Amino acid sequence: MKIQQKFSRLTSKDKQLDCLKEAVELVFGFQGKSDQVESIWSLLIQREDRILVVKTGYGKSVVPQLLPLIIKNSTVLILLPLNALGAEQLGDIEKLPLAKPIWLHVGNNYLATLQKIRVSRWY
Repeated sequence: MKIQQKFSRLTSKDKQLDCLKEAVELVFGFQGKSDQVESIWSLLIQREDRILVVKTGYGKSVVPQLLPLIIKNSTVLILLPLNALGAEQLGDIEKLPLAKPIWLHVGNNYLATLQKIRVSRWY
């Protein structure tokens, strides 16, 4: 069963967390850390803002990268402070199933690009 369908049918927090752990392992090939999975759950279910403060290399990117794979037809906006991070994240997200990322930066920030984003036609 697809993770999206499975997740949408679950009602208990524990089962939802288990499903998210399974999704992290399926998509990224490693076991999700409890902070990652709890952050994803909090965003999806409780619709709470989250700040995840952890060391470099911890896997913070897993949180926004997994969200659109769990919720069908969703959009995730990630703000990054450096162009190098943007290029790296774009490359990582392009490898994910169902992901359709765009890296909006000064070199492509034009009205035509923004109009494509508005109608989900940037890919």
